[in-house]
Amino acid sequence: MRSKELSMQVKSAILKLRKQKKPIREIATILGVAKSTVWNILRKKESTGQLISAKTPGCQRKTTVMVDRRIISMVKRDPFTTADQVTNTLQEVGVSISKSTIKRRLHEIVIYFLSDLYLQGAFPYILNYIMYILWALLFSLLAVLLVRNFAPYACGSGIPEIKTILSGFIIRGYLGKWTLMIKTMTLVLAVSSGLSLGKEGPLIHVACCCGNILCHLFTKYRKNEAKRREVLSAAAAAGVSVAFGAPIGGVLFSLEEVSYYFPLKTLWRSFFAALVAAFTLRSINPFGNSRLVLFYVEFHAPWHLLELIPFILLGIFGGLWGAFFIRGNIAWCHRRKTTKLGRYPVVEVLVVTAITAVIAFPNEYTRTSSSELISELFNDCGLLDSSKLCDYNNDFNSTNVGNVPDRSARSGVYTALWQLSLALIFKAVITIFTFGMKVPSGLFIPSMAVGAIMGRLMGVCMEQLAFYHHDWPIFQGWCSQGADCITPGLYAMVGAAACLGKYAK
Repeated sequence: MRSKELSMQVKSAILKLRKQKKPIREIATILGVAKSTVWNILRKKESTGQLISAKTPGCQRKTTVMVDRRIISMVKRDPFTTADQVTNTLQEVGVSISKSTIKRRLHEIVIYFLSDLYLQGAFPYILNYIMYILWALLFSLLAVLLVRNFAPYACGSGIPEIKTILSGFIIRGYLGKWTLMIKTMTLVLAVSSGLSLGKEGPLIHVACCCGNILCHLFTKYRKNEAKRREVLSAAAAAGVSVAFGAPIGGVLFSLEEVSYYFPLKTLWRSFFAALVAAFTLRSINPFGNSRLVLFYVEFHAPWHLLELIPFILLGIFGGLWGAFFIRGNIAWCHRRKTTKLGRYPVVEVLVVTAITAVIAFPNEYTRTSSSELISELFNDCGLLDSSKLCDYNNDFNSTNVGNVPDRSARSGVYTALWQLSLALIFKAVITIFTFGMKVPSGLFIPSMAVGAIMGRLMGVCMEQLAFYHHDWPIFQGWCSQGADCITPGLYAMVGAAACLGKYAK
């Protein structure tokens, strides 16, 4: 009985000393017992719950997953949590860890928590927003300074001046080497700044500059203005061929829009020049897809006769937008000439660039380039497309990926629709103030973008109307349930053609 009471006193003393954070060797020395006896008693007490977390002699206890979670929860509540606070909290639940270990884990967890907060929170979005605006301002500033100081003729698209030169007038320096060099560099900067402008119109001016410089190498063309204008007509056709990958379209553009004197021999020479330009473009393969055209489309379902009604509406929209743009741009150019605004072209470019960047960044369809936007709007949604415009319910069994029936739209499509509506208003308005500034700017791509947005909106509306109301009289006979009736990408292409036709006439 005496030995049993003595052993109980030893156990109590061991527990008391252990709670005072005495090491096992010191406890054994104080009580005069072996270290193994102290260790065995502590292990038994730990198994019964009277003592938690007895450390092995010479080993430092590591934190567990549950302890890390508790520390993370404390850091989330208070990012300035100290090691003493963590130690006290863990001791309240019976967990004893060395202070150095807590400091190390607390430091690692705080760093991880803050980095995760920065990578997934509002900080990266704000940083990208600021960098987007700064880069846009930098590119536009460089473009306008180069144009203003070295080649004032490099601003605008250059197509009206090319038409003037081909009609018989002479504008000295407009097709010179300085204009070619500065317009080539500033065109890249202007497009990279995110302004609502295109590069296709200025490329015609660049091609005509190349043609004019080459004419000076040959006496036949250097001293004969009529021959030189034939070369410029062919150069304009080659410029359109390079811009859009359409040799025949380049010849037709030079014939209908630019040239005043276009004999049959010039027609064939222009066509040959456009073919060589297109072949060179195909060899270089700048788009990386082995395709010649700028916007490659492939539609599997033919359009129906009744779809002419929305096509007519798109044509009316193209005419109205063209009239709105022309009147608005003329009024703005008149205000620029008659007020002090025309004296500060650099300030005008920076202000328009800042407004464009601030409004364009939150909307993904205005943040992206106009060429990429048009390509996405022309796209015919398949089963593997991950765009918001292709967020449909695929609740059907089909092995033919190329012929996808009309489907009901999900939330991604409706989100894309209101974003496209905002993008339509923004591009229709901001293009009026952008075109005519002292930077190289074309109007082909912005016009096509406005029309493609409107066409895609109408196409999706017609598609959903045909899906949910296929029993209406206008859809009976050609649009049944489960059939591929409406192609929204086709509507986008028609809308782009309508707006471009009103601008180019």
